[in-house]
Amino acid sequence: MTKIFKKILIIEDEPGLLQLLKLLLSGEGYEPVCAKNGQEGLNIALNDKEIDLIITDVKLPGMDGIEILKAVKKECPQIVIIVMSAYGTIELAVEALKNGAFTFIAKPFRKDFILHNIRQAEERELLKDENRLLRERLQTKENETRLIGRNKDFLRIIQKIDKIAPFDTTVLILGESGTGKELAARRIHKLSNRKHNFTSVNCAAIPRSLLESELFGHAEGAFTGAHKKKNGLFLEASGGTLFLDEIGELPLELQAKLLRVLQEGEVRPVGSNQNIRVDFRLIAATSKDLTKEVTRGAFREDLFYRLNVVPITMPALRQRKDDIPVLTEFLLEKYCKKLGLKKKRVKRSVYGELEQYDWPGNVRELENIIERMVILVDEEEISLDDLPDMTGSSKEKIWGKFKQDGFSIKKSTRNLEKYLIEKALNQTRGKRGEAAKLLEISERTLLYKIKDYELDPKNL
Repeated sequence: MTKIFKKILIIEDEPGLLQLLKLLLSGEGYEPVCAKNGQEGLNIALNDKEIDLIITDVKLPGMDGIEILKAVKKECPQIVIIVMSAYGTIELAVEALKNGAFTFIAKPFRKDFILHNIRQAEERELLKDENRLLRERLQTKENETRLIGRNKDFLRIIQKIDKIAPFDTTVLILGESGTGKELAARRIHKLSNRKHNFTSVNCAAIPRSLLESELFGHAEGAFTGAHKKKNGLFLEASGGTLFLDEIGELPLELQAKLLRVLQEGEVRPVGSNQNIRVDFRLIAATSKDLTKEVTRGAFREDLFYRLNVVPITMPALRQRKDDIPVLTEFLLEKYCKKLGLKKKRVKRSVYGELEQYDWPGNVRELENIIERMVILVDEEEISLDDLPDMTGSSKEKIWGKFKQDGFSIKKSTRNLEKYLIEKALNQTRGKRGEAAKLLEISERTLLYKIKDYELDPKNL
């Protein structure tokens, strides 16, 4: 077994046993450090950061082994301690174990027995390290699929995601950039029966000239530079989940080929005359309104209906501002841990300011701001003064819209009314009934004001 311990401190007042243990440990490849009394041993233990294990007698001049055990465990709990004594009573053993000793050894003991206990301690530390790494990996995996929020509408979306996940149904995830569309896709995959990998493709990030080859693969010599055969992402995703992000950016000619893949379950690599069977679950996402794209001829209607089996719309952050505190706490903990910094907290007044901002970049924008503050703010508590300018005072922002009207109450009132109507229609995506409720006016009054201010809800 690979050695976990390197430097071992021996605290023993009997010269013969001290020398015996020193030679024994040296012969086994350890680096022994010796102390002849309790105080000397404690000083070494607390000041030498390389000490991995302590073997200490109980009866020592100046300070006994149990006192050393308690002091070391208080200051350096990671150090493993073996307690030994010629007075091996049950009460003494219980006291040692109760205070954090790995084991208690009664004198006299055989050489192989002390080595056996050291190796057992190493095995336990190795197991603890493996468990810690496993927990970190699991936590990382959990964070990749964790949708944070308490907003009622958002919780209903999570329930819908969890309900459809076990089935191989095609899912179309809609929503603005930064709302967590890929997070939702990963959650669907994790909760599905697809045990193969999750393959993510951003259709907008791959040049059009390479997109077909990336998706379908190509045969050797299919085009200039195709020096060897390449499996496409459709084939790589077989047995798992294929996530096509920003599918609204897919060129029309590739839309037709994607439709054929979905209908026939086969792909034909570029330059090949053979079809290859594929079996993947498709999840597509877009920030575009595909119905509008279909109307203007930029997206195939038959592909849209093929994709739109189970649509899920991820809400913008401005539509669930009550989630900002819990998201902020989660992101603070995430980045403090990731960057190795002490955990920070925010003053309550900060939440109010964050909730006033419209968050055009959604959760991704909030995440960027939290990461920035974690790095730049030295204090443990983040205050209003620490917020970047983009989340400045809402009063200043509103005044900036109306200050050109001077002090005219009449003009400012009309502009404020128009601003609130625009904001309500924007938040409800043009749904006049819902907007009227937000504004606390009748729908008929809202329709009149929309006409009066020459507003077009479709363009908001």
